[in-house]
Amino acid sequence: MELYIIRHGRTRANELNLYVGRTDHPLSEGGIQQAQQYAQATPYPQVDRVYVSPLARARQTAAILFPQAEQLVVEGFIEMDFGDFEGLHSDDLQGNPHFVPWQETKQAPSYPNGESGADFNARVQTALSELIAQAFEAGEERLVVVTHEGVGMTIMANRARPKLPFYRWVFSNCEGYRIQVEKADWDQGRFTSWETLGGESWKNRSFSFTQNRDCEFFPCHAVEDPRDFNCLFCFCPLYHWDADCPGTPRYTKRGIKDCSACLLPHERDSYGLITKNLGRS
Repeated sequence: MELYIIRHGRTRANELNLYVGRTDHPLSEGGIQQAQQYAQATPYPQVDRVYVSPLARARQTAAILFPQAEQLVVEGFIEMDFGDFEGLHSDDLQGNPHFVPWQETKQAPSYPNGESGADFNARVQTALSELIAQAFEAGEERLVVVTHEGVGMTIMANRARPKLPFYRWVFSNCEGYRIQVEKADWDQGRFTSWETLGGESWKNRSFSFTQNRDCEFFPCHAVEDPRDFNCLFCFCPLYHWDADCPGTPRYTKRGIKDCSACLLPHERDSYGLITKNLGRS
């Protein structure tokens, strides 16, 4: 079964980089144009129904991307409640003891007088699990969810492999993830495979669990040449250990080439350093 997780188009709050969760902002004029452009340029699937957050920005986006589809509202896919942070910019929160920059979050953070990260995660996972269970029972081949970035990040942080921190799953408006879900893998708590959907910044990012079962560097990609593997965290192809990363090395440390995208060491002897410093699961 295919599962598509798609983020709504831009709102005025997105354009101003504000924290907006439950406030029901519509798409901005730019967001409407963005969704229309993506509808023409991105290979979204043809479906009879789309599962949507109850908020206007998700429903408007779904109507543009899937104009013939019935919309089914899933309350569990609403964005996080940001509480006291709602409507604020990160600059407004400097010095606030409850503020944690998203780049430092390994899981969905909690917000004062808002939703806790644990509650948010539980809510989203429950909604997804119920939807997937119904789809398997009905024999559906494709599900499309139009929701919010926080919801999509939480889904990927919980079910996608390699298992990466929450903040590593950011994705832009009208973009998302195309996911393969086989029941055997789902029952083990993971997606079978995934790839990013839309946007140049996501080019070539993908992961297939089945490609990696026999890889000694799991969850990096197993390839024909055993000296070739992909970066555990940024997914750029590394080719040979004795060759430069296709990215431009920003600096070298102890003779180790570092990727221009993620600044991680890219040689075999560095694998232990990567997993020791950043964790492996």
